Amino acid sequence: TVVMLTAVKTKCAAIQHFSKDNVEISIMVTAGVGNGVDVTKAYLREDEPHIGTINTWVFINGKLTDEAFIQAMITATEAKTKALADQQIKDPLTNTTATSTATDSLLIAATQQGEEMPYAGPITEIGKKIGLGVYECTVEAIQVYKKAKGWES
Repeated sequence: TVVMLTAVKTKCAAIQHFSKDNVEISIMVTAGVGNGVDVTKAYLREDEPHIGTINTWVFINGKLTDEAFIQAMITATEAKTKALADQQIKDPLTNTTATSTATDSLLIAATQQGEEMPYAGPITEIGKKIGLGVYECTVEAIQVYKKAKGWES
């Protein structure tokens, strides 16, 4: 059982499934980006976290090592950050490119069945799917959020 809290309507979630050879993953992202944060400028902040979260769920039908779980989190975070940059999400305090929101969460879950995947960095088969999937779902979720908030240009 997994639970994440969000103020974003669940109908705004972006969900995709990727399958190739023996690698299957499902990804879901909700993206409330009203409180973007540039991690390199966070030291300037004194405000309390407020509504606006990117929740990322990655479900893998496979067996990951401990190292692969860690690499999967890094790969997913890199993909999310790239999506924020490409969607021009800004930190409202500094007007610099946001790398996250103040309250993001990330889940990597695996069935722990089948062939072992020792790594999940960006050049592994699972890493390629995580990178592409998290990026595409995050972009889609941001676009849905922008439209719902009237941010469309």
